[in-house]
Amino acid sequence: MFLPMKNWTRSTFPQFFLVAFVCCFSVGIQKTGGADPKPQSPVVPADSLKWLETQAGFRVELVAAEPQVVDPVSMQIDEQGRIWVVEMRDYPTEDDSPKSRIVVLQDNDQDGFYESSKVFADKLRFATGVQPWQNGALVTVQGQLLMLRDTDGDLQADTQEVWLEGFASGNPQLRANHPTIAPDGWLTIASGLRGGKIKQSIPFANPDSRETELLDMAGCDLRVHMLTGKVECIAGPTQFGLSFDKFGHRYGCSNRQPCFEILSERTDLGASPLAGLAGATSEVSPGESASKVYPLVNAWTTSNLHAGQFTAACGLLVSHSRHFGDAPFATALTCEPTGGLVQRRSMTRQNGRSKVSDEPALKEWLASRDSWFRPVDLCEGPNGDIYVVDMYRAVIEHPEWVPAELKTRPDQRFGDSHGRIYRVSRSAEKKGNKVGTVQPNIVEWMQHEDTWNRSIASRLFLEAMHGERDESLIEKVRAIALDPMLGDGSITCACSLLASCGALDERTLNLLLQFPNAHRRTLAWNCLRRATTETSDRWCDRARDAIGNEDATLDELRAAAWFVSAHANQIDVPAEDVLKLFSRNAANALLVHGNDAHLWMAMSAACKGKLSSLIENYHLAISESKNDAFPEVARDAIVRLALRVAQQGSELNIAEWMERYTQSSATLVNASSHQCTFAILEGFVRSGKVRVPSGSSLERLLLETSTSGVDPINQRAAIAMLSACSSDEAKRTCMKLLEGSDAKILKLAVATCSAHDTPEFGIWLLDRLPTAMPDIRQELFVAVKSKPSRLMAMLDRLESGAMSTRVFDASQMQSLRAIQDPMIAPRLAKVLAASVNSNRQKVIDDYTQQLMSIDVDEHANRGKAVFEKNCAACHRLDSVGTIVGPDISDSRVQAFDKLLVSILDPNRSIDANYFRYLARTEDGKVIEGVMKDSNASTITLQNQNGATILERSMIEELKSSGTSLMPEGIEAQIPARDMADLLWYIKNWRYTAEKIPANATIGK
Repeated sequence: MFLPMKNWTRSTFPQFFLVAFVCCFSVGIQKTGGADPKPQSPVVPADSLKWLETQAGFRVELVAAEPQVVDPVSMQIDEQGRIWVVEMRDYPTEDDSPKSRIVVLQDNDQDGFYESSKVFADKLRFATGVQPWQNGALVTVQGQLLMLRDTDGDLQADTQEVWLEGFASGNPQLRANHPTIAPDGWLTIASGLRGGKIKQSIPFANPDSRETELLDMAGCDLRVHMLTGKVECIAGPTQFGLSFDKFGHRYGCSNRQPCFEILSERTDLGASPLAGLAGATSEVSPGESASKVYPLVNAWTTSNLHAGQFTAACGLLVSHSRHFGDAPFATALTCEPTGGLVQRRSMTRQNGRSKVSDEPALKEWLASRDSWFRPVDLCEGPNGDIYVVDMYRAVIEHPEWVPAELKTRPDQRFGDSHGRIYRVSRSAEKKGNKVGTVQPNIVEWMQHEDTWNRSIASRLFLEAMHGERDESLIEKVRAIALDPMLGDGSITCACSLLASCGALDERTLNLLLQFPNAHRRTLAWNCLRRATTETSDRWCDRARDAIGNEDATLDELRAAAWFVSAHANQIDVPAEDVLKLFSRNAANALLVHGNDAHLWMAMSAACKGKLSSLIENYHLAISESKNDAFPEVARDAIVRLALRVAQQGSELNIAEWMERYTQSSATLVNASSHQCTFAILEGFVRSGKVRVPSGSSLERLLLETSTSGVDPINQRAAIAMLSACSSDEAKRTCMKLLEGSDAKILKLAVATCSAHDTPEFGIWLLDRLPTAMPDIRQELFVAVKSKPSRLMAMLDRLESGAMSTRVFDASQMQSLRAIQDPMIAPRLAKVLAASVNSNRQKVIDDYTQQLMSIDVDEHANRGKAVFEKNCAACHRLDSVGTIVGPDISDSRVQAFDKLLVSILDPNRSIDANYFRYLARTEDGKVIEGVMKDSNASTITLQNQNGATILERSMIEELKSSGTSLMPEGIEAQIPARDMADLLWYIKNWRYTAEKIPANATIGK
């Protein structure tokens, strides 16, 4: 159904989008001076190469095509040079019979083209990845990880084992995929974003250690130890495709993020006292609106707002191929099937992070003028050649992501019988198949400079360890680890595999830790973290030295600290000695790298037994330094650490600490030390265990600083700490701060005055609430709601008509309805009863009828004002608002009636990612919002006021309301006249912002 409105043509709007979508598959771009050549898709495989363009110096060869391969989505090359291909013939929608297959391609005449195709397994449902393993293959299919075995050598699967099941099985673009044996010997699986609850049935897993409960994959990826069968959730999540560099760093991608790196694992982050200070991942290549792509076709995206950007990033490959010798560290290759291209970015490794080091080239590494070219995956093969998997079809968008009027388009399955695979190499390289027929030698291939050879050697080594343990092979691999002349990739491979089977000895570790190459020292610490606990204490001095080494890289510092954290309970050293060994060196390292949140988390985990010492040593180090910059990350960390110390300390200790740091504020000589002091004091005060005595030196310090603008950072900290002061002077100072215009100061003053709960402040709140600016209105509402006396006073005004319910936005109305106080709830219910019609469909029908006769403001001025007033608290359009709820900036292709239903009946179709959660803490506070992060130690809830990190130990109750963050009842604030303008603005804001006539969007 299309919602008819006056001046909104019923028929032309859908036709416009249908024409746009269909035309994108046959129209090329235009250049000044004439039209570019364009193919009539589909083109036959033999002609496909002439429409492909590469950057200078590269050559493309056709490796395979239909009918040998159809709808390929992923591939692997085995030691014999055979290509194992995943064919997702089900795409985009399934029927009663599963259609996916695994086929094995062979180049029998060694001319470079794979003319032979054999079906290894068929009748699979939405297969997404393949990893050769033990005379067969591990395959991810809908909901499962299967082990398919060829028991008689005919290259056809005879048996099937279900190793894992329970992966989410929604949209086929969002399912578990890419089972890949990593350099550390674990099989890593990308979650596809939707996760799942996993049941384990791995046959070689130790029954005593196997998890009996389902493993929850929410917000993460997964890995399987290929020797023990242990299954773990790991940081992520990754959508489609994952990759590793030669040092073992893991990378992922998702639609709008072409490449990100996993910096810390979930188990580490959850063990840190600073859990939540930073997420597990770090952007490598700019994503979202900062990404740039240059397609050769009219790349119609699901939203034109993303034109020229990554919208379907997948198939990530981080490569050290010789073909990219100009890259300082590695090369990131990412597929963008919507634009028919593969982007290449050079990477560098600096300050413990991988980052692109170049600007996106105006000409992509690989792109086609054939609009059916759909690269979805990449694989590095022999000699560093890059293989490109082309699904080759007219429509790559899944019907779930397109408007209702396009879900049944006739060309949706055009390309169901097509598929291509290409090989890209340097132009000077010899053409043809370069695998050869030499049987792989595990030891020789592990020493090879090419990633493909090492990956084959890794798999064969793990397979060899499954039978009778081959001690001779272990000794040969140990010799590789001890060879200083070999490359980093070989050393990483050898050491990680030795660690995986418990064969990494002390001699090898000592050699690595003495190596001048910081990458190898980092490798040693990472391997030690997985060592047996019996050997942990002997590395204590080495860890101290590593943390105190001025030449240590961030990677090395983090790895050494995480080692100490993982084995702190096994290190046989008295607590005071641990203090001497770690905290001073840790503080000095943090002084140098104060902006690195992951180092803060690692060092605090290493020193978690003596956090007060870490704080003291850092305060001393920063006081003695000449650096006036106190990084924001460092400040946040110190506040949180001090809060934790105060919660664990006695009142006597806290009082002593408070007095010491108060006195030190008068003698410090640089701005950074002053800010560090205030951060420590703020953490103590936030603990709730500190009251500031009237007339004390601390109170005088806070009163003076809160009214001084000399140091805005300390001023804000002082205002926040005034909540712990009970003197009349402190209360008067807080009330005076309410007269200012600085929003940051005003918000803090409101919170502080709210804690004091004076009658004057209650009157000020209710007087100010109806006319407050949007940036402060929510803080005022929270302050009113926090005290029953204020709610009662507000009810008096509402009942008398002195205040209108229109003061509240819809989210605030929902929050008021959730109040259960028996003295307040009945009165509130009566006052608010008229603001919501419980019959959602009737409301929608009424609005639909009214909207048919309304002339909208096609300049969008009125609609923008309605958005700013009612929607900007949770949504963002054209740089206005806050992103808490779903992104609605892409709503242009949605039908008006769908938007109307989403606004008036938000719980009709709700994404679980936007359920409203409520957390009640031990001190009685209730925090609500959407769940943004969850780990073993903390949860993060986000609402209109920002993100709140809560330690699980402090949460008394946590539950989901089962309802959307967006509340019902918004019609009380938005009459039909305003709703028409709002819908028009949401769908067409981009056109008005860019001065494009609005009627261009509806096909007039």
